[in-house]
Amino acid sequence: FDAGWRGKPDLQAVCGGEAMPPEVAAQLAPAVKKLWNLYGPTETTIWSTKYLVEDGQAPILIGRPLANTQCYILDGQGQPVPLGATGELHIGGDGLTRGYLNRPELTAEKFLPDPFRGDGSRMYCTGDLARYRADGNMECLGRIDHQVKLRGYRIEPGEIEVALKEQPEIKQAVVIAREDQAGNKRLVAYLVAKNSTNLATSELRMRLKRQLPDYMVPTAYVFLDHLPISPTGKIDRKALPVPAETRAAPVDTYIPPRNHLEETLARIWAETLGVQRVGIRDDFFQMGGDSLDAVRLILKILSAFPGCQPSLAVLLKAPTVEQFARTLSSGQADWSCLVAVREGSERPPFFCVHGAGGNVLSMRDLAMALPTNLPFYCLQARGLDGHATPFSSVEETAECYIDQIRSVQSHGPYYLGGGCYGGLVAFEMARRLRSMGETVSVVALMDTWNFAYGRFISKPKLFYFNASFFLRRTFHHVRTLGHVKPRDWAAYVLGRVRTFLQLAKSVARIAEGGDETQFPVSLVDTKLQELEGHSDLGEVLKRVRNASHSAALNFIPKPYDGHLLVFGARTRVDDPYRDEALGWRPVALGGVTAHVVDGDHLSIFRNPAVGAIAEKLDRALREAQQTIQEGI
Repeated sequence: FDAGWRGKPDLQAVCGGEAMPPEVAAQLAPAVKKLWNLYGPTETTIWSTKYLVEDGQAPILIGRPLANTQCYILDGQGQPVPLGATGELHIGGDGLTRGYLNRPELTAEKFLPDPFRGDGSRMYCTGDLARYRADGNMECLGRIDHQVKLRGYRIEPGEIEVALKEQPEIKQAVVIAREDQAGNKRLVAYLVAKNSTNLATSELRMRLKRQLPDYMVPTAYVFLDHLPISPTGKIDRKALPVPAETRAAPVDTYIPPRNHLEETLARIWAETLGVQRVGIRDDFFQMGGDSLDAVRLILKILSAFPGCQPSLAVLLKAPTVEQFARTLSSGQADWSCLVAVREGSERPPFFCVHGAGGNVLSMRDLAMALPTNLPFYCLQARGLDGHATPFSSVEETAECYIDQIRSVQSHGPYYLGGGCYGGLVAFEMARRLRSMGETVSVVALMDTWNFAYGRFISKPKLFYFNASFFLRRTFHHVRTLGHVKPRDWAAYVLGRVRTFLQLAKSVARIAEGGDETQFPVSLVDTKLQELEGHSDLGEVLKRVRNASHSAALNFIPKPYDGHLLVFGARTRVDDPYRDEALGWRPVALGGVTAHVVDGDHLSIFRNPAVGAIAEKLDRALREAQQTIQEGI
């Protein structure tokens, strides 16, 4: 509208067709009686939701459904998402069109039966990503076709853009995934600042890390005077420039290398993180490094210093160039299975077992989310040094790890936990310690399935669970193919044929009366799998992971006379039984306390989802410790 217009206090204004620009809302909201933001695609008769914009500086939402309209935000399995989680917006109700003229295939793909209403009702798949806010209003986060997959994580750039636009200095934001160098795919944020004042990259990254998991924090930030616009009036993402650099250390904390060793390590740090320079006291993880970056870093170090054998765990205790150089100079390989992430004596220590890949870095976010006065020890798998033979069973692993933790704490009460495969080991450790007369106060299993749960279910019920699971997965992948580009169909299908055949054989064995004790489940760390077959370290990781898989699927837990604390991811594709206790109730004679955590198997171990686990785990640890003290 005309910038010179002074407004009209009795006028109600409506904005629709495209997303309302923040600058328009900021000018219109105080100039009219009411300002409405209306949302809806053509397939639902243009307008489907409304939102009253009362604060032109606040995020602009799409609000709530209009009369005779139903809105559902669903995950990839067609289930409603919880508050704050992202899903695809589906719209049903009287406003739906009949479909697309002379395009029955597209109509069948986009207009699905409405399972929440029945009676032949349909709902339209908008392709828009959305989430519920705490007040019940919906927030649109962009298109699903802008979704990217980065290092095994599915990322919605719209979520990152929303977090960026919430910063008071940012006027506009666009986030895309770029691969300007082969094999180095990264998130880049393009920003337009208010009042032409560019926010320091280090400050912006620090703020985002408080709101988003590490893998969603962009590695590069490009400030522009304005975003490029296509002839149709939309942001032209293809015209966004190549960033000059990715991550960068704050200038005011930069301390240059002092010798040849530090110079070499600083160069390797910079190459791995994609920055121009790294100071000797810049923290690898604070600069955005993750577990996959850590593997790449160690590979480069092994290449530069063939005589040394540093483990991945070294980075937990020496995340800076200065600290790492000191470790290398000392000649200590540090291949102990027990890794002290945080030591102390104020509280009893918590011992946490690694996942299937044996890499303790996967537990770092949990350690950082727990209170600083809680000693935290990780256990890393045998065989990561490339020489020792990996453990062959859960029982063998548990026996070794018990010896390791008793070197720190000779007697109970013990506080144990593990993620994924590590939960099986923690369970067996607790059972053995109890049989030795030791007290085990807390056993926390984080997204760990009891794969032998089928032994406790009748054959007809087991067949029903597995058969319905088989059909659900089939329909899920058929539907997902609709969002995959045709050139990627072959890769998508081939990547799932093996699991498909495993499921089919599982159902067939149960139908024949076989003794089925588990279901096919993927324990693969997709982040580390990218490096397998391309390096000696990759082969070591693969060998340890495969040994863990075999051990997990052959493990049949015996009854445990204590209590279990179980955390399960809300979003689970590999879950035929849909049991919130993840199959542990039949063997936990002391009962199970189960918590469902928003996220999937990977994201719940990362920020911010891991914070929910840390909060409940810390409460359980404190309560158990208080009970012991009162008993004494």
